[in-house]
Amino acid sequence: MSSLLQWKPCSTACQCPNHCLPAHTQDELPVSPDFTHLSLTNDAPQPAEETDLRNVIASAEDQIQAVKDAVARLRTFRSESVAQIVNIDNQIVALEADLSRLADVVERAKAPLSVVRRLPSEILSHIFEETTEFPIATTPRFHDNQLEEVPGGLTNAGWSFQPRESTLWSIELVCKQWRREVLASPRLWTHANVVINDRNFAQGNNRYLTRLGLQLARGAQHPLSLCIADQHGASQFTSLPVHLAPLLMGHASRIRTLELYLRPSMISELHLLKLWALEKLVLLNSRFESPQGPAISIFLELSNLRSVTVIDYERPDRALSLPWTKLTKFVTNSLIRPVIGNHSTHRSPSVGRQLSILYRMGNLEEWSIRCHIPTPGSIRRFQTTPIICVRLQSLRLSSSLPNSSKTAIQQVLDCFDAPLLSKMYINCAAKKDDVRDDRTTFESLCKFFARSSCPLTVLHFHNGTITPSLLHILSSASSLVELCLTDIEEDVSEGTLPVMLAQLSNMERGHIIVPQLRTLHLSGSLAFPPNDLSTMVELRWMDDQVERVADIDLCWFTAPGMEAHLSDEQVAQVMVESRLDQYRANGMKLRTSIYAYARTPVLFYCLQLNDLQCNLHVSVSQQPKVSFDSSWFKHGCHVQ
Repeated sequence: MSSLLQWKPCSTACQCPNHCLPAHTQDELPVSPDFTHLSLTNDAPQPAEETDLRNVIASAEDQIQAVKDAVARLRTFRSESVAQIVNIDNQIVALEADLSRLADVVERAKAPLSVVRRLPSEILSHIFEETTEFPIATTPRFHDNQLEEVPGGLTNAGWSFQPRESTLWSIELVCKQWRREVLASPRLWTHANVVINDRNFAQGNNRYLTRLGLQLARGAQHPLSLCIADQHGASQFTSLPVHLAPLLMGHASRIRTLELYLRPSMISELHLLKLWALEKLVLLNSRFESPQGPAISIFLELSNLRSVTVIDYERPDRALSLPWTKLTKFVTNSLIRPVIGNHSTHRSPSVGRQLSILYRMGNLEEWSIRCHIPTPGSIRRFQTTPIICVRLQSLRLSSSLPNSSKTAIQQVLDCFDAPLLSKMYINCAAKKDDVRDDRTTFESLCKFFARSSCPLTVLHFHNGTITPSLLHILSSASSLVELCLTDIEEDVSEGTLPVMLAQLSNMERGHIIVPQLRTLHLSGSLAFPPNDLSTMVELRWMDDQVERVADIDLCWFTAPGMEAHLSDEQVAQVMVESRLDQYRANGMKLRTSIYAYARTPVLFYCLQLNDLQCNLHVSVSQQPKVSFDSSWFKHGCHVQ
């Protein structure tokens, strides 16, 4: 060990003169007789006076020499001390270098002890699985992110895909252990994205196909999820690449989920695949093409197919031959191409076509549709004799700009019953000048509930006008757990919300309604005394006959420009927060907000893409940019 590491300076208590420099005190000058009388004359001093003067001179000269010697010694000591300081600085630098090297030694020694090296295979496999992306991310595409007019008054729009190479190829190169774990987990390789573009399938370029084949092979016999996308703008293919279908043939029997973001003409070319095990199918019309020729029939005989999503197919019943009677989940959706002036376009089926498809699906349990076009006459038979959906449990309805006096959602609700329905999500249409949907839509919802007498547990109603009929739903829906009325209006004279809160506050036996209610979200033009809501919550927290309301979200809409004034909405917000804040400590989720909101003729979008990861960025004339993601759609939200 270096002697420097054992060295230490003397303590501050050390009295050694080499370590503790004494303070300088001025010495007394030599005492001399009074020779003033000699300084005033030229007389010579007397012999005795001369002796005294010579003694004074000798004493002073001795002191001068002593001071000079002390100064010389201090200068020498100072020079030596400066050299010592430089040496000390050099030693510090050297020691710090040793410190850095020793820290590296510690880190290298700790690395083998890292908990990552001891993670069980199951956890590593789960971590690796979380890094995989499936299906291919999609984004509604507008030309240069701007709404530009094209012939016919419309804008060009479509879908863009953001394909990324599987992370597994990078993970297996990290270390031997990770490679071993990746190769020992076939399930990791069972989510494959195939991107058709000119680069991946260029003539003579076999790298992409080789990797795809290797990925499929590494999945062994595990169930396979496959997504195939024709990348718009990067692909000149009008048909499937020649080698793709033969490569997939050997693995077709493993495919459980198949997502095809292709032109309809490309889908028929997959007829060689024996998709007997297919359970979930997603079809996205990537180029907005109208299918030509006979219906696509490669899925007709698939006895295990239960879930189908079709996007941007205007007539799916004609374009596709599906085992309709076996389906338990069916979703139709479309990207509304942006409007300029009064023009718009879409690929969503009309209400009459949606109902005709529903009529054929006797085992349907989950139905999610966007209905843009009301149908004037072809649905009379369903209005007379509503379709009975004996197994339907979840319903999502959304709409866009209607073109008749009766909205598409109303027509749908008037034409079928669902006695087992437990979850209902309604996104109403935006009409001219973006006013909320009128009261007739909510009345249709209430009539539907009265006819079906269904055990409703979740009710979401967005962008519409509520009526007192809401009270009839609540009085009958004893199983209701979640009630979300967002972006709503009401006729203040009818007092629907105050009456609702009063009934929810009634804890008398025999008069209790929705005893299982745990979630209440309200937003819009809310007109109710804030104390009524606070009282209702407090009573339900104290009474054991009902569930506690544990999730409350309130948003009051107010006119822009009122933020600087203490509005009624702000007073209400403060009153609710002050009374209910105490329940947060016991688990209540309480959120209150005020939104300065003015409805203007802004472009309206609603993409309820339950099976796609989607982000949309839209810029409309001088309106601010709108940004949202698909998680909003899954919760039934519209975006203005």
